[in-house]
Amino acid sequence: MKETKPATTRILLLLGNPLYEKPIVQVTGDLAGQFGQAISVKYHLILDDGSAARLDVGKVEKDIREANIILLDKMSTTAARESDSETVISLLEKYKNGKTTLGLSVPGPIMARITNMGSFSSDSFVRKPQEQSGLKRIGSIFSSDSVSFSSEGLRVKRSWLSPAARLLQFGKSKHIQNYIRIYRYWEFGDQENMLNLILFLAKEYGGLDIKKKIEDPRALPNYAIYHPRAPRLFTDTDKYLDWYFKSTGATRERPTIGLLFYLKHYVTGNLSYLDLMIERLEEQQVNVMPVMSEGITNMEAIKKFFIKGNGTTIDTLISFPLFRLEGGPSGGDYQRALKELQQLNVPMLKPITTVSTAIKDWEENISGISPIHAALAVQLPEMDGAIEPIMVAGFKASDGKDAGGIAPIEERIGKVARRAAAWGKLRKKANAEKRVAFILYNYPPGKGTIGSAAYLDVFSSLINILNRMKEAGYEVGVYPRNARDFLRIITQRNLVNVDKATWTNIERAKRNAFTVDSAQYDDWFGELPEPIKEEMKREWGDPPGEVMLAGNELLIPGIQFGNIFVGFQPARGWGEDVSKMYHDRNLPPHHQYLAFYRWVERVYKADAMVHFGTHGTLEFTPGKQVGLSENCFPDAILPEVPNIYLYLVTGSSEGTIAKRRVYATIINYNTP
Repeated sequence: MKETKPATTRILLLLGNPLYEKPIVQVTGDLAGQFGQAISVKYHLILDDGSAARLDVGKVEKDIREANIILLDKMSTTAARESDSETVISLLEKYKNGKTTLGLSVPGPIMARITNMGSFSSDSFVRKPQEQSGLKRIGSIFSSDSVSFSSEGLRVKRSWLSPAARLLQFGKSKHIQNYIRIYRYWEFGDQENMLNLILFLAKEYGGLDIKKKIEDPRALPNYAIYHPRAPRLFTDTDKYLDWYFKSTGATRERPTIGLLFYLKHYVTGNLSYLDLMIERLEEQQVNVMPVMSEGITNMEAIKKFFIKGNGTTIDTLISFPLFRLEGGPSGGDYQRALKELQQLNVPMLKPITTVSTAIKDWEENISGISPIHAALAVQLPEMDGAIEPIMVAGFKASDGKDAGGIAPIEERIGKVARRAAAWGKLRKKANAEKRVAFILYNYPPGKGTIGSAAYLDVFSSLINILNRMKEAGYEVGVYPRNARDFLRIITQRNLVNVDKATWTNIERAKRNAFTVDSAQYDDWFGELPEPIKEEMKREWGDPPGEVMLAGNELLIPGIQFGNIFVGFQPARGWGEDVSKMYHDRNLPPHHQYLAFYRWVERVYKADAMVHFGTHGTLEFTPGKQVGLSENCFPDAILPEVPNIYLYLVTGSSEGTIAKRRVYATIINYNTP
């Protein structure tokens, strides 16, 4: 009896990567208008979207059972839950007979279990490679334990895979060729490629008579320069810059911020976070050069667009990709990459984006992001020298009308833009004009602990640094030439933090210290998020509080030499055993603590700050562990300028806390 094709070709897409949701939703609308009910496209996300909702196994099984063609993209990241993925794979095995099933971005053994395309089964291909002796290389892909058909794996093999595929036109070989074509549609899965993918599947495996020409997969360059207002992509730096300066009116004298992001975000239309970052950066009067890369080509893109001769085309780099830059998850020659990054020699900020956590859940999670995502988005990039891991985008589920995908966290994007611009402007500014704040400690408060830091002769070291800065052209004024004179000036002027029991010589301290009047402080305090204000008032009363208050003025202990400020970080407590409060993650800082840092930023107008030695206390104030929000005290209080932190080399654990919670660029010093 002759088999009859179903009236409707039912295509089911099982997605481990929510980035594809947007082009799929766009395509389904186009298909309905052109083909009515002849083609049905459904999809399920197989991932942890942060909502704690489990996969609806019953609905997925029903859709698998009813579908004619099924495509599984088991994303090779942390997004797909292993238990959910295995459930789906088992269902595909159960129902694959009589259907066309394909596995993309999955390890070879899983492909062997589920891939079924006409007369071709990857399972038989793996078990009987001798029957395909001319195709052993292709067969090895299906038997590999690695994620060979991720974009990373396919790029490595493309030099020989694509020419071989063109020879495969008949029988099982034809289906292998089709598989490769399908993957190329998926790899560059923009709206156009996704539409042609669906039409190709419906024609080849759904028996649908499609008159419209189905275009070949539209490829993109491995890397290119993008700008939301540009008429096209650029593969030449000079041509992009010519367009940029002519169209924006910007000048070459401004700092230029480079941005590195995933090509996959471009092809799937998940660019809202990037476009907003570009907008916020340009509001800071800096130029931008946004570069997209596949992941394995990150370093190639950096060399092509950001390094020019012995110099660079950018002053700061904002890098979005996960993993290390060299080779992405595939790895590579890290020593060579580090040498190239040293040649680039610009600050590299690493904002956090995720498709595995909903923004709402990140906001409510005291840890910030999951340990595995912290490893991929923070820890591995830190090995390349990345700094300032600020959460800027998270997953947004579809609301039934609009597709889900990556959504920007607007306030966080503004924070990164301002900090990146500050780094860029610091690099451009003449040394003689740079204003630097050195933050010293005296814990517990009092004259006996002035300049305390673990295994560091603070004042002798500070003098050495000031000497070098003077040689480099910084305006350092007249400063003491030995540690004894430094201490004498500070103690005579009473320029230290004191506790409640020894709060004496108020007038002398007030006469020599910098001050913030209560009206000015009220304005600064009023800018804080409500949760921050409530916590501070609960613990320390209404502003300006009592700590280091003389009359209606808060004291800022410190001394200025030219464009150099040397001040003392405020104490954590007041009137109690403050030594017990250093690492207290529940104790909010008091009003003078906030006033000190706001004064450094707003009144002194520091271009950069240096926390001098191991260690301060700001990084131990309440808030998330990593991926901080505006409601976290370290983030809310820290000035939006580069934060350099001198840290004991053996204190790597607490130094890491400083890197992730106060965005510190660590410079280590040795023990004696």
